Amino acid sequence: MKVRTRGAAVAVTALVVALGVTACTSSGSGGNGGGTGGNNPTTPPGNTSPAPVVSTNSQGHTTGLTPQDINAQPVSALKQGGTLVWGLDQFSTQWNYNQVNGPESSTANVINALMPDTFLSDAQANLAPDPNYVESATQTKTSPQTIEYKLNPKAKWSDGKPITEADWEAEWKALNGSNKAYQVASSTGYDQIASVKQGSDKYDVIVTFSKPFTDWKALFAPLYPAAYNSDPTKFNKGYLNAIPVTAGPFGNPQFNKSAQTVTVTPDPKWWGNKPLLSKIVFKAEESTAANQAFVNGEIDYDFDVAVDPADYKQIKQASNGHVTLAAGPDYRQFTFNGTHGFMKDEKVRQAIMLGTSRDALIKSDLNGIPWPTIPLDNHFFMNSQAGYQDNTGDLGTYDLNKAKSMLTADGFTMNGDYFSKGGKTLEIGFTIPAGIQSSKNEGELFQAMMKQAGVKVDIKTVPSNDFFDKYIIPGNFDVSPFSWLGTPFPISSSLSIYASPKAGGGQNFTGVSNPQVDTLLKQAISSTDPQQAVSLTNQADKLLYQQVHTLTLFQRPQMCGVKNGLANLGSFGFATIDYTKIGYTKNS
Repeated sequence: MKVRTRGAAVAVTALVVALGVTACTSSGSGGNGGGTGGNNPTTPPGNTSPAPVVSTNSQGHTTGLTPQDINAQPVSALKQGGTLVWGLDQFSTQWNYNQVNGPESSTANVINALMPDTFLSDAQANLAPDPNYVESATQTKTSPQTIEYKLNPKAKWSDGKPITEADWEAEWKALNGSNKAYQVASSTGYDQIASVKQGSDKYDVIVTFSKPFTDWKALFAPLYPAAYNSDPTKFNKGYLNAIPVTAGPFGNPQFNKSAQTVTVTPDPKWWGNKPLLSKIVFKAEESTAANQAFVNGEIDYDFDVAVDPADYKQIKQASNGHVTLAAGPDYRQFTFNGTHGFMKDEKVRQAIMLGTSRDALIKSDLNGIPWPTIPLDNHFFMNSQAGYQDNTGDLGTYDLNKAKSMLTADGFTMNGDYFSKGGKTLEIGFTIPAGIQSSKNEGELFQAMMKQAGVKVDIKTVPSNDFFDKYIIPGNFDVSPFSWLGTPFPISSSLSIYASPKAGGGQNFTGVSNPQVDTLLKQAISSTDPQQAVSLTNQADKLLYQQVHTLTLFQRPQMCGVKNGLANLGSFGFATIDYTKIGYTKNS
């Protein structure tokens, strides 16, 4: 099962999506440090963490649970050694996270243990340079905007070469969109850089922007070696089915395709805090198999737990494990393909939105899960974030009669149970990945709702490993459910989803574009006034809802199954995973 992320360190390079209603990942910066603190809503035996914190937004609505849930423990309380079997929802093939097929959260969970980061995020999305790679990052000028990065001279690639300004310059040239041979997920931010040059020495990087970029801290992460960014073929294929060069606390990745595993061990040349674990085995299994493997004790960290009562009940039965839940920037949604069949008609998309009871879908998805059933009415800001407002307009409230009236006014006539036009039945497909019960439930509910609205829905189940590459990315679908995983940079990191392809929308799978949206978002990410940036983004968001680009459902919990005795691992929310601090308690 493929998963994509819009993480902070992997940042504006691309967003990420999860197939199931939820998946567990560091949807903020991936990285090799940070990520401390946190509580445990589902407290494992022997843990005395306080009760979860319930947050509210400016409107006073309950919006989430604790921001981080990882059984935080000091390293002194943990023992050296041990193997962690980390469940992933897919066995990735493209390990260059910045390539168009790279930004998937299963990929990120492996890459973040192996590759350089720039900034670390805490649970509240506060950012600081990752000292393993960047000693300082300072805006030295505002006109033109200039950032100076002082690199850690101890940082080296696994081939022995130092990490220098040359690596940063090569990554900028690969990702800025000027050379179309580079198949990049997103050029956002990089396309606003005028130059990347060496300062006082090779460890001094001077980045000068042609126009301001508010979220400059999101750039250059993950960083790849200059040799693999200096040539389009190496960029696109150098990390295909391989991770040839690393620079993290873990390294020496070993692939076992038949077992669907990637095994990493501590890099003896790592210059930072030494990892506690002796080995991490990343193992790909479909969601249902992974859940049972967790219950059986075969997987220590269940990465992808679908939010439905059966899955939640199943993983809670683990005799040596517990469930973690945390608020984060992730959300569940239906993507509408505006370039396919009847879905090309904006009025049809609007009628489908009006005829879809989001409340019913949300209650079904979250039934039995301790998470608020609050609709998400914004594509960029989560219910709990500053800047959130309802932008759904007159399409946000379920109205079956209005949906039918809209189709009639659009020239459709009822022919039996369904509308038709031009001799063709109003029929659409709902494409879901195999093995995701929550997606199946959504499809059946949506099918029933649409029948009431006079729209015929065919549920199309496809292999989970083919879901994105063969269906979503090439636009071979009408409507499809998955989750976007979030970022501390909700504006710039979302550009790749909502802008037109020519304006940086490398992940705009809907094909729906609007020059006004492009202009507003470009203005927002270039604004140095945070309030103005929020205002411009919300203006763009209103247009997206009128076009029915996507149907947002709810702010999604990050839910994981974690083996008892494991510390500094679980549901991270906005926070960075510190792979060096993951370990087993001394009494486990």
